[in-house]
Amino acid sequence: MNKTFHYGLDYDEFFKIIDNLYDEIWVYDNNYKIIYVNKACKRHYGLEAKEIIGKNFFDLRDDGWWSPSILPHVYAEKKLYAIKQTTLLGSELINIANPIFDEDGNLESVAMSVRDELEENRLFHPNYSEDDLLQVSTDSIVYESVVMKKVMSLAKKISKIDSTCLITGESGTGKTMLAKYIHEISPRKSNPFVSINCSSIPSELFESELFGYKKGAFTGAKAEGKTGLIESANGGTVLLDEIAEIPCNIQAKLLQVIQEKEFYPVGSISPQKVDIKVIAATNKDLYSLSNTGSFREDLFYRLNTFEIFMPPLRQREEDIEKLLFYFLNLYSNRYSMHHEISDSVVEILKNYSWKGNIRELSHLMERLVVTVDEIVIDKQHLPSVIFQYNLQNCNDSSLEQRSSYKEAMYKYEHRIVLDAYKKYKTTRKVAEALSISQTKTATLIRNHIHSAKE
Repeated sequence: MNKTFHYGLDYDEFFKIIDNLYDEIWVYDNNYKIIYVNKACKRHYGLEAKEIIGKNFFDLRDDGWWSPSILPHVYAEKKLYAIKQTTLLGSELINIANPIFDEDGNLESVAMSVRDELEENRLFHPNYSEDDLLQVSTDSIVYESVVMKKVMSLAKKISKIDSTCLITGESGTGKTMLAKYIHEISPRKSNPFVSINCSSIPSELFESELFGYKKGAFTGAKAEGKTGLIESANGGTVLLDEIAEIPCNIQAKLLQVIQEKEFYPVGSISPQKVDIKVIAATNKDLYSLSNTGSFREDLFYRLNTFEIFMPPLRQREEDIEKLLFYFLNLYSNRYSMHHEISDSVVEILKNYSWKGNIRELSHLMERLVVTVDEIVIDKQHLPSVIFQYNLQNCNDSSLEQRSSYKEAMYKYEHRIVLDAYKKYKTTRKVAEALSISQTKTATLIRNHIHSAKE
């Protein structure tokens, strides 16, 4: 029999209410173990409560779930405090931590209420910080997959040395963000990070933009001369993005910068020393380009001292859900809106091919946050391209990529309906899972089972 609170409210009803509060509620025992968290955690971290309960505070903190942390301060001083935090998915929060004591005055647990509002609070503890907290000013790199953990481990090692690095991968995978991250955790972090998009500079201006020029170097030059992008990064890091587009006549000059740490400004007869770390990025196969003579072989090997391959998002399925919630929070904060994502949308997007990678996912979430009027972003809000048939996620090799839109939609529906019926067994449960009526569910199952038998 359930115990009853005042006014007839029993424990089950009480915890149902707490579990569905908008504010996030956490409870730690007296030894940093999480013993309760409500459903609101999914909004901030993209995980169900059952995936968090039982974990240790230090494991989550060390993985960068939030920064900074107030819990050790509360345990030490046994006082109520609040602190502003940023989560790994980009949510800005106020965390109010309240110590709870037993009858003997010993700390028994710590309860936290976490809210999205960032108004000033008299409990805010502005002078508290963690000595071991690594502050990185670049955008968060959100990941969970094993393959990205290896990428980040290699990036941390490379950040400690001055050797050149080549970041490869498809467009939109986050190569520029990774280059910024390497700079921000390197000994050069207090000096400039200069990103140069090699495809955006006209070939006739490339030399003067990169290396600058001296007074009177050519007709139309500025009287005082010009500092080039390479020199402006002195002491810091240069990212040569889309390095495959660099003109052939500039490649030898760039090789000199990497090998000799010096260059000649246009119109100068004296070399100028420079201290930079060079990172290059490309979505092209530089090795093949060097074999055909389109790219200098010696420059390729100089750039490729260390290579980091950024995997496409379709190979990082574990990261997709975290990125969805990261961008949901990012754009909700930017446009002062509040949205949630339905479980069905999360599953659909986890199985999408993401040919545009993280950039495509970011643009989709921005579009949904801005255009959807309802609080919950659901299946009907997704653009039709998401539902087009994706060969990579299908086991039926007989299907043609040239399927019409109608055929593709039918095949996608066929797979969803049969998979759901196989899992849930009854039309009622399938209807609940797909958020459609039981009548429509029964019709779909009957049609698609008949089609499968044919």
